Amino acid sequence: MNFEEYRETTMEKLLQTTFGLWNALLTVNGIMLTVFSALYAISPQYGTCSVRLLIVCCVISVCLLVLNHVGMKYTYYRMGEVIAKGGEGLSPQQKERDLKVANTWHRVVRFAEGAALFLFVVEVVSILIFTFSLR
Repeated sequence: MNFEEYRETTMEKLLQTTFGLWNALLTVNGIMLTVFSALYAISPQYGTCSVRLLIVCCVISVCLLVLNHVGMKYTYYRMGEVIAKGGEGLSPQQKERDLKVANTWHRVVRFAEGAALFLFVVEVVSILIFTFSLR
C-alpha cells in the first residue's frame, strides 16, 4: 500500500469512527430522553433535579450532535461543488474564504463533540444519582 492509499484509508476510518460515535451518542441520548421524559410525565414525583438535569442535557446534546452532522454535510457539499467544477475558477479569495469557513466548522464540530461527550458523563452521573436515590 502506498502512502496515498494509506492516507485515504485512514481518512475513511476517521470519518466512519466519527460518525459512529455521533450516531451512538444520538441514539443513547434519544433513548434516555424518551424514557426519562415519559417517566417524568407519567410520575411527576420522580421529577427530581437529577431527572430534569438529565432531560436538559439530553436535549442540548442532541442539538450539538445534529449541528455536527450539519457542519460535516455543509463542508462535504462545498467540497463536492468545487470538485464537480474541477477546482477551476476559484479565485485566491474564494479559496481563502472556503478554507476559513471549513476551519470554523472544524472548530465548531470539535467543540460540540467535546461538549456532547461531557454532557454524556453528566447524564450518566444523573442516572446513577436517580437510581441510588430510589427507595
